Amino acid sequence: MRRDQVSRILLAVFLLVYVLGGVAYIIYGWETGTGLVGTLMEYQMRFFGAASMRFTVLGVMLVGFLPVVGLVAHLDRKIKASLVTPAAPMSMPAKWALVLGISIFVGLIPSAIYLWLERADAADQQRTVHQLNFRQPGPLAADIKFAEISGYRVLKQQYTFGTKSSSGESRSTTTYVPLVDAEWTPDKPVVYFYTGTILRMPNPLPVRLEAKPMPVFARSKFEQAGIKVAAEHYLLTDAHISGGKVASKIDTYRYVPVLGVILGFFTLFMGGIVIVSHAKAAKKAAMAASFAR
Repeated sequence: MRRDQVSRILLAVFLLVYVLGGVAYIIYGWETGTGLVGTLMEYQMRFFGAASMRFTVLGVMLVGFLPVVGLVAHLDRKIKASLVTPAAPMSMPAKWALVLGISIFVGLIPSAIYLWLERADAADQQRTVHQLNFRQPGPLAADIKFAEISGYRVLKQQYTFGTKSSSGESRSTTTYVPLVDAEWTPDKPVVYFYTGTILRMPNPLPVRLEAKPMPVFARSKFEQAGIKVAAEHYLLTDAHISGGKVASKIDTYRYVPVLGVILGFFTLFMGGIVIVSHAKAAKKAAMAASFAR
């Protein structure tokens, strides 16, 4: 295989990985309301009162996708222009081998993610479930991830964010509930925000602590309501704890490997369509050239 063909294959693989990573980034940003996606959503909500998934994706694509796609296309043209002799077309077996390799790569990505989730789930089951009493504040353990919290006070200043389908039907709703101790005053920043689904929160409340940033628009709403959000804060989600141990939830992701198989076959199918269509076009061109003679 010629050097220019290898370079073009590497560019195609890079573009594929970049696009898949970009899609994952958009999905993660939409679910968490952070990063570039969260910023675009916050501006839409500030000026229009709602955020559109379509406009958000379009904005991210304009900022992050199109320049890279343009760069790859420019590099591809430079590779073609640098050729002293025209590049020989890839043989049919080489094309099928390339498509098969890409299909296997795409299909293995969800399986690799599932293996990582499985290992993380097994590690979570071995973690210590800490007891966090808001009446007795103290430094958190460095490895804290799960806890049963008690003695907390729920603030009335809460923020609810919901998503709707294009038809206006509600898809999901997340409420950010500030939890503080009895001595809390408005001049103190809030560290803990409950985002679970339990309406009548028990005492103690089993939670999973995540030291990840709050969505941009949610933080903005709290600041407008006079609630300071601590620079280092925790989002608390529901946790299933039984007998002092974290219950496994790997069964939730049992269809992830199946998704990999579907994506792999879909990539192979689409690649096959491209190969066959190119082969038919080349055959027609050859026949037209022979008739012209």
